[in-house]
Amino acid sequence: MYTPKIPGDLVRRLYRLKQQNRKPMTVLVAEAIEIYLNEQESKISKGGKNDTAQEA
Repeated sequence: MYTPKIPGDLVRRLYRLKQQNRKPMTVLVAEAIEIYLNEQESKISKGGKNDTAQEA
């Protein structure tokens, strides 16, 4: 299984959000990825160029 390395500063920010929202970090990450992917797919379907995407 693919396990990406998440920078420590992002993990700390996620942890603070987890405490405030009382949601698991995995749920917060999944929500963030869902929003990002929807935005990117919307740009692509509208014919927009995706300048911010980076390949892992």
